[in-house]
Amino acid sequence: MNAALNAGYSYLAPLIIDAYVQRDDGRSTLSGPTSGLDDVTGKPLLIVLSGLHFGKKNSDTYVTLRCNLRQLSKNCVDGKNIVLNKKSVLWSHNDTYIQFAVPPGIGKSLYIVVTAGGQIQKNP
Repeated sequence: MNAALNAGYSYLAPLIIDAYVQRDDGRSTLSGPTSGLDDVTGKPLLIVLSGLHFGKKNSDTYVTLRCNLRQLSKNCVDGKNIVLNKKSVLWSHNDTYIQFAVPPGIGKSLYIVVTAGGQIQKNP
């Protein structure tokens, strides 16, 4: 085998299979308050994504939350994107799982886009 061919690696494009909001008591829902906080405990809510090809634990993986242009709110306006990565609050990920704290005041009905190894998911 040629050593040069084995020197690099590539990812297939990420694919989100499931996405939900994880509350402090372990309950999961499809949405949460735009404050980003559990309405009972006041602790941060987590967005949890499961899927494929999210990259290894310390890879350059990030999530972009994009405003839904059909459902704008006062905090989510045309063209606004929020990018979250391994430096974000409560971020954790592996090849099939990503979790991060819901940033407060970002709006509702957001598109979630995962980028891993330079590959952008095909199903935002």
